[in-house]
Amino acid sequence: RHVNPHPARKTRERVLNYHNQYIVMESGEKVKPLSRFGELAYNKGYGSDPAGGLKTTDRGQSISCGIFEKGGGQEMKYYRTFRNYMECFLVFSLSGWLYEVIWCGLIEQNMGFINRGFLFGPWLPIYGFGMIIILELLKRFRIRNPWLVFAFGVAVAVVAELIASYLMEALIGEFLWDYRGYFMNFQGRIALKPDLMFGFLILAGVFIVQPFLARIQDRYDDSRIHNLSFWLVLILFIIDLIARIPLGSNFTGAVGF
Repeated sequence: RHVNPHPARKTRERVLNYHNQYIVMESGEKVKPLSRFGELAYNKGYGSDPAGGLKTTDRGQSISCGIFEKGGGQEMKYYRTFRNYMECFLVFSLSGWLYEVIWCGLIEQNMGFINRGFLFGPWLPIYGFGMIIILELLKRFRIRNPWLVFAFGVAVAVVAELIASYLMEALIGEFLWDYRGYFMNFQGRIALKPDLMFGFLILAGVFIVQPFLARIQDRYDDSRIHNLSFWLVLILFIIDLIARIPLGSNFTGAVGF
């Protein structure tokens, strides 16, 4: 087995090429992954797993955001896993908020600026949770073809909106959207047009946003500014979440697409 002669020194090697049986490193070394994630993360369609740094090869190296990373310690591995997942959640929560405000509010409905989330800040947590679940499911079932990703995204959106609408109706008496009046809608809970749009959003999230985020996380992995920024945004999000308890929801009524 390979032993790093400098365990305290953090070294990185770029992946040059991926084959079904091994990965070619910059040094020319051929490394064979032990997990299915090794096949998926280095497939052309994906940038990385949000939990980069967890999977190992038969040489004791860990896969992290498109690179092999040596060393770092168990504690740092757990921290990076937590941070990368939370950054993924926050980025997609922000992306969902931008989509709802800019496309749905300003362009589609021409209603001007409206904060369409139930929090005060610029985030919609349902988009963050949804994209993390979708990324994990795509990885689990090895879905890589863009057409299949799109179809899978539409199906997930339909099921998620149906379940969420019934849960919200049971808990707070209403759900946060209303598709009545849209072509092929069901009780205003789901409709063809918004669910197709969600399919396109998931395509963009899987093939554009997530790989870009992975490259940023990789490049600035140990940056103090990166880590301080992450904690600052996370704390603001938690404060916003807690503040909703005494202040109530920012949501002012069901909105259409």
